[in-house]
Amino acid sequence: RAAKLKTKNYKIARKKAFKISKARGKVSFKVAKYDKKAKKRIRKIENDRKGYYRYYTDSDWYNMQNYDLTINTTRFDLNQTAELIKSYCRQRGYLE
Repeated sequence: RAAKLKTKNYKIARKKAFKISKARGKVSFKVAKYDKKAKKRIRKIENDRKGYYRYYTDSDWYNMQNYDLTINTTRFDLNQTAELIKSYCRQRGYLE
């Protein structure tokens, strides 16, 4: 229960603290002056995920050659994104 409450509080703090900017295909965070702890925690989680990925795959998290398909979803709505994925899967022979 404590972990659930902590996660909920973290999500609320993150929503208050950050505005997502979709400029240049990267997520940038604008931090409210009172929520520096949330920013620090998010950076730690991202670094942990990156380290986990590097440890188990021996690859760089940001190397686009490690991915089959990347889509900048800021340019497409949900239906367009789904169609792009379907089209890609058809071209690769995963769907008929």
